[in-house]
Amino acid sequence: LWNLADHPPTRSLILMEGGIRVILSAMERHVYELMMLRLCCGALESLLNDHDLGRVTLLKRSGGIALVLSAMRANPNDEELQSACCGIMSSLAGGDLMNLDVPISFSTMIAQLGAIPLILVALDLHRSSTKVQGRGCSAICNLSYDGAVRTMLLEQGAREAVRAALVQNAADTVVFGTALLALSQLTTVHRMDPYARAA
Repeated sequence: LWNLADHPPTRSLILMEGGIRVILSAMERHVYELMMLRLCCGALESLLNDHDLGRVTLLKRSGGIALVLSAMRANPNDEELQSACCGIMSSLAGGDLMNLDVPISFSTMIAQLGAIPLILVALDLHRSSTKVQGRGCSAICNLSYDGAVRTMLLEQGAREAVRAALVQNAADTVVFGTALLALSQLTTVHRMDPYARAA
């Protein structure tokens, strides 16, 4: 599913056929199998890539986001899983900029379920991983569009984490640019701008 989800036509088909439900069910059954969790989270990240249906499905699926965060919490040292989970959080938070019909904002739910410290731990433990640094900063950037969540991010040290990523990845244009945008969002009071979200 991970490989298939990387291609837009098959991604849409997987979503319509209940692919996210199948993936979350697999995660529930194999909570202690790192390889399975890694593959499932990678597939979820691909399915959520700029696809509103995927975001809504994961949000409305009971325990879906919490399940992803549980995998993240249980495997802090796994680069691939942490990268995918940060990507999932970034994609979900980006959904707040698309005026989707959801009962609670993605950023609020993500923050309430404890994602912020997990993202910050991932950034700290994987300082040499451009994948984790880029996706972690992207998640912080998109989460920070919500004023209340931005306050939580600042209180928990997100600005310092992003600054560290900025310095450590000065030679990587993608990570550097994402970290710079995240730092800008954290330090500026603004209205939502759908054209400034992190990729």
